[in-house]
Amino acid sequence: MKGGFESDLIYFSPTSRLLYQLLIYPIVSIGFFANLGVLVRLFLIPGKTCLKPFYRASLVSLALSDLLLLGTTGPNLLATLSSSTVLWRLQEWACIVLPFLQTVAVLVASLILAGVAIDRFSAFKRKISIARGPGWTPTIVYVLLVWSVAAGAAYPVLDLYKPQSLQIINNSTIYRGVLCMNDRERAKTAYIGLFIVIFLPLTIVFLAVHILLAVSINQKKSPGETSRSETNFSSENSTASTDVERRKPGIPKIRAPLPAHVQRKRRTIRVILLLILVFVVCRLPQWAFLLFKTISIMRGWIWWHLQVMLSTLSLFNAAIHPFLYAFLNEALSIVNWIRLICSRKRESVDIEITESRIKERSSSGEPNIPRRP
Repeated sequence: MKGGFESDLIYFSPTSRLLYQLLIYPIVSIGFFANLGVLVRLFLIPGKTCLKPFYRASLVSLALSDLLLLGTTGPNLLATLSSSTVLWRLQEWACIVLPFLQTVAVLVASLILAGVAIDRFSAFKRKISIARGPGWTPTIVYVLLVWSVAAGAAYPVLDLYKPQSLQIINNSTIYRGVLCMNDRERAKTAYIGLFIVIFLPLTIVFLAVHILLAVSINQKKSPGETSRSETNFSSENSTASTDVERRKPGIPKIRAPLPAHVQRKRRTIRVILLLILVFVVCRLPQWAFLLFKTISIMRGWIWWHLQVMLSTLSLFNAAIHPFLYAFLNEALSIVNWIRLICSRKRESVDIEITESRIKERSSSGEPNIPRRP
């Protein structure tokens, strides 16, 4: 059994540990309840919803993978930050299982996001209605295939990490501690293979498809847009002289409001650019750091801080997915759902009040005088 000094295992100050915990706890809590909200909202949608089976199944798989990532990475980070040393605080079997589950969650989310991007682009190009698409049978087969591929690809990770016991020396006392260590050479082979074979192609597909989708939406012209622009151009040319004559100095020109289809187009492009930005900022640095960590030997407190910050970004990515892919959809909007429930309750209350008034009038013998239209 190896040994070491306790001072060599202290990389976080009490202030930094407190700040990290204050940041991670809200992210994990919001992400947990938001992804649960997606699952509840999906199963409470009526059967006549416009959401096609492929998109609903993709949202369910994405929410489950994000819950899996939040439930594995979150407790691991918080347990590490709960003490001054970086010893393994969870159960020893968790050292073997958690990296596997984290890898499965990341791979499932990446596969689902790439599939959703391709589905959106193909639907836009073929001008298919959002209610049409693959049925439940091919959708279920696709979801099972995604989870099977992710589990199979992450299977080598099960044999990479092992708990290692060591004697910790603190002044005159000695106690037993556990570190979660990996086989560096095998970890290098496994993670480089996962990055080259799965994650890098999925990243290229995700970015390329979203960029093509944004460009196609920007270049698309709505029906009648060409004729309107030509009419506006001719009218502007014909009235240019009169506008100059009538315009007074010092009075700013009032811009006409943008048409609804132009506003909708710009809003869609902004959402697509936001999806790309979140993916690039929250996903790519984590994988780049993981590869760098397996290739080179890192020592010092700065690498531990960088690992915690990148893991926090990964948790933030899992927490923000429900808002980007589910709650921005009108059919899944919680605000619209609450508004609909309130309007239904208000209508039922109005009906009950009207019925009670009619009953009171009939019981009191007061004649009902019809109102004029």
